[in-house]
Amino acid sequence: MHRQIILALSILCLVLAVLCGVLTFKLSNRVRFTPLSDRALYYMFDQKRAQACWAGPPKVTNDGSTAKDLANDPFLKGLGKAPLPTNNSAGLPFCKDL
Repeated sequence: MHRQIILALSILCLVLAVLCGVLTFKLSNRVRFTPLSDRALYYMFDQKRAQACWAGPPKVTNDGSTAKDLANDPFLKGLGKAPLPTNNSAGLPFCKDL
């Protein structure tokens, strides 16, 4: 009697482990970035982080540079995190930085 219960539970655990493996494989192989709409060319949605991001070129400033100097921001220094560059017309993080 006890052997049958242990065998049934072992088979159930094996089936659940295989199911988890298959689902993990399926989820990891789907497209990560999808366009938000056909008209918004550079707006993408990141499926992994569940947020919008910018896939277009950076905004060029008047002096010709394309990078914002956020490393010297005292608030961001206090957080101890490196800021994500958001130097684009939408103010979103770049998809390549996520």
